[in-house]
Amino acid sequence: MSQVTPIDFIYALVLGGILEEGISLNPLDEAPSILVIEEGQIKEEELQSLKKSKEWLLEGLRKKNYKTIEDILYGEWSETDGFFIQPHPKENS
Repeated sequence: MSQVTPIDFIYALVLGGILEEGISLNPLDEAPSILVIEEGQIKEEELQSLKKSKEWLLEGLRKKNYKTIEDILYGEWSETDGFFIQPHPKENS
């Protein structure tokens, strides 16, 4: 049984009309996302690696209507996509 390479797969998608020519699938077009909040805690080292401050993070969260870090299960930042925030699930009362 022969193995299909990623290039063969993309070529088949284009020939099959599933992908239109000109669509870029280059993963280098996307900046990696960095976990900056985990279980309601700020990941200080990751912020430092991004050259961002805790104040920058808190301001970004305020703009997205998050009032406290503790409400966030995890939060990621990427230069291309900005913040991705996953809040803690709301508990049933």
